[in-house]
Amino acid sequence: MSTYEAAEAAGVAYHSARRWFHQAGGVIPAYAREQPRGRYLSMEEREEIFAGVEGGETIRAIALRLGQSAVDRHA
Repeated sequence: MSTYEAAEAAGVAYHSARRWFHQAGGVIPAYAREQPRGRYLSMEEREEIFAGVEGGETIRAIALRLGQSAVDRHA
């Protein structure tokens, strides 16, 4: 759906819809929804991490909940 169509469906002006998309970081491309390969986190895991950090959770608590190591894998 285009930004124009989304704005119309939401009942808002095009410029408002465009601003919302920009503030939200845009649209997630279809390739980003593919299953993660190897060491990479899935989009769902990234969203869980973001929500945990915003909620004040420790990195270790988030990692434990996700079944991941809290150790930086790129160190």
